Amino acid sequence: MNAFLNSRQLEAVKMIAIITMVIDHLYKVTFDMAAGLEFMTYIGRLAFPLFAFIIAYNYVFNSKQPLRYIKLLFIGGAISIVPWEWALSARHAEMEGVPPALNILFTLGLGLLVTYIADKYQKNKTVQNLTRLIFMGSIILLVAVFAEYGVGGVALVPLMVMWLRRGDAVGLVAVMGLIFLVNSGFMSFVGLLSLACVWLVKKYDLGLPRLPRWFYYSFYPVQFALLRVLGFVI
Repeated sequence: MNAFLNSRQLEAVKMIAIITMVIDHLYKVTFDMAAGLEFMTYIGRLAFPLFAFIIAYNYVFNSKQPLRYIKLLFIGGAISIVPWEWALSARHAEMEGVPPALNILFTLGLGLLVTYIADKYQKNKTVQNLTRLIFMGSIILLVAVFAEYGVGGVALVPLMVMWLRRGDAVGLVAVMGLIFLVNSGFMSFVGLLSLACVWLVKKYDLGLPRLPRWFYYSFYPVQFALLRVLGFVI
């Protein structure tokens, strides 16, 4: 598949992902999951598949330095740990089982790392690279258990990459199936609408200007702190 979004359209996808994420976090952090506002978290189910798509799209079509891209995701995730945990500690305490210890940037970074290692093996199918793939894949699998959206969330990124490269119905169905599985109940169906958002952005170019990269990497931790403070105010 060739690149099918221009920079303005990709920027629109990023804006939709950010807006839906903030709506979800407003519900969980600022409004303390108040009754009657549950629709906000349904809207938020659009965010993760859109972020996974953005990461995969940039990896396939735009990134000339994939390792740098992966490092930036992990650095952003590390910087976000404190504000993320501060904002969502009450939600994590209410969760059944073990709450996630790693935020969504780690999930996306792990998914991209799996993709990068697999690509290295595909380019040079040696026993050494196969051993490295199995070893690193096993470690990533263990770490993914503690990340938001778990193993399924990590797997969505390489699956998105496969779909974008193949451009066929099989890849699309696989992506849709995993998006459905990483959510639950009605939210599984809502998550699938993220792909419809991409289609709408391609069809109707909003002409959004490209924002600097630092905005996206700083927005994630900053929004948690701001939403938490806002919760105290209101």
